[in-house]
Amino acid sequence: MNPGWTEDRVGALKKLWLEGQSASQIA
Repeated sequence: MNPGWTEDRVGALKKLWLEGQSASQIA
């Protein structure tokens, strides 16, 4: 994994991705 990708960063991206998935499912 890229050393620049901290766990916080990955966690934030996962959260955004999951929110995007939920939004697309609702729509």
